[in-house]
Amino acid sequence: MIKFKPGDKITILVNGQSYETYIDEHGVQRFPTDTVIDHLFNTGRLNLNQLACDYYNGKFDKDDYMKLNMDLGYSVCGFADLSSFGDYEIINPLWSEKDD
Repeated sequence: MIKFKPGDKITILVNGQSYETYIDEHGVQRFPTDTVIDHLFNTGRLNLNQLACDYYNGKFDKDDYMKLNMDLGYSVCGFADLSSFGDYEIINPLWSEKDD
């Protein structure tokens, strides 16, 4: 089994599209955080509940909502558990490794 260390980059596929992820300091695989989105979120100017309602009311499309969630720096496992993207195919090389 390949061992990954903090800072390692891993490319995954979400619905056939490549996205770069990385291993954080706790060994968690994450999407890179967008600094502007992170700032808005951490200063309380980004209302995730309202954005979810707006998405479900058709104000923006699923791929844009997906990108927002990735830009928040979600863990890949956490992203995969979001009900909004349950129908998306995620191919992650870390998930296909067999334990020794």
